[in-house]
Formats: sequence, structure tokens, C-alpha cells
Amino acid sequence: DALQRAQRVYILGAGSSLALATFLSHYFRLVFDTVHLVEATSEATILQQMIHAGEGDAIIAISFPRYSKKAAKALQYASDRGVSTIAITDSEACPWPPSPTTH
Repeated sequence: DALQRAQRVYILGAGSSLALATFLSHYFRLVFDTVHLVEATSEATILQQMIHAGEGDAIIAISFPRYSKKAAKALQYASDRGVSTIAITDSEACPWPPSPTTH
């Protein structure tokens, strides 16, 4: 539901998850009008790319062990701005910050 309602969709994959994020963003662009692949080279770079993120947007973050601290901070930043957050990972025990909108 969050993706269908989203004005903008941000996709983030850090480290080894970047390939999956790139693949996902490619195909999401066929379905959604505004898709942004967030380059997770540094925290500053992530925040610069998400500066306009807010309510009505959604972010999908992909990470597997060793979980990316950059991705965790990006999810927290997005959540704090009212962005719907979606995490793709291997376990519900993932140490990312909990959010009421995280699935």
C-alpha cells in the first residue's frame, strides 16, 4: 500500500546489496513515476540524495549481514521525516531502528 500511494520511491542498497537495489530500481521505474536509487557511498551522500524525502514518499532499504549502519541511519532519517519505510533483510532480528511503518 505504501508503494502504491508514494509520490517518490527511494531504493537503498549498501555494500553487497547495491546490485539488488540497482536491479529493483530498474524495474520499479517501469511501474512508478519517480524512483530514486540512493547511492550509499557515505552518510552525507545519502542525506543529500534524500533531502526532499517526506510524507507521501517511501523508501526500500536492502541489507544483509553485516548490516549497513549507513542504511540504518537512512531509514531512521526517512522515518523521522514521515517517509514510509520498508526493509528487505534476512531476519526480523535485524538491528535497524524500529519504526511503526517498517515492514
